[in-house]
Amino acid sequence: LLTATSYFIKVIRGKRVFRVGIAGLATYAFMLVILLSGFAPGLSETLESALLCFTLMLIFPLITNLMKNRHWINACAAAIIFPSAVVAFIGIAEYLLVLAPQGWVDESMYPAISQRAVSLFRNPNILGTYLAATFPMSIMLVLPKFPTKVRILGVISAAYIAVAATLTFSRSAWLAIFAGAILFAVMISPR
Repeated sequence: LLTATSYFIKVIRGKRVFRVGIAGLATYAFMLVILLSGFAPGLSETLESALLCFTLMLIFPLITNLMKNRHWINACAAAIIFPSAVVAFIGIAEYLLVLAPQGWVDESMYPAISQRAVSLFRNPNILGTYLAATFPMSIMLVLPKFPTKVRILGVISAAYIAVAATLTFSRSAWLAIFAGAILFAVMISPR
């Protein structure tokens, strides 16, 4: 949020240029819908979730406007992946130590599930969304072009993120991770 704010201040002052493509227009329209959905009457938790999703989506304009070369892209990906791995690790530990809040499980419908990981988020679905958004970047670090140490950290991060997403029991997060992995594979090797 701080980075996005400082970037937009620089755009207003004329020190940076804000580029928008067709994909950007669709993304910004979606961001606006998400933000406005938080102002639904009588749903105080919706505003918090909408603001969190909007904040996570601010990564898009930053990446599309600030990434000038491959080094910047790799540094940005690492800066996003490391906190994601930490959040995932906290979610896994929380689940294993039975510290997760109990209110997110419908025990009559799912008797085998006693809790869902929420980590630093208060909602397992929002955690799943965050992890699904960062999972493809963690896979990126496993590519052969990176040094061995970075690839090992990529495997560990991807494993933490995948396990934590599984422990959220958020089916939409599972589908998003699966779709993200397939899309990433297609982008890397289009044949």
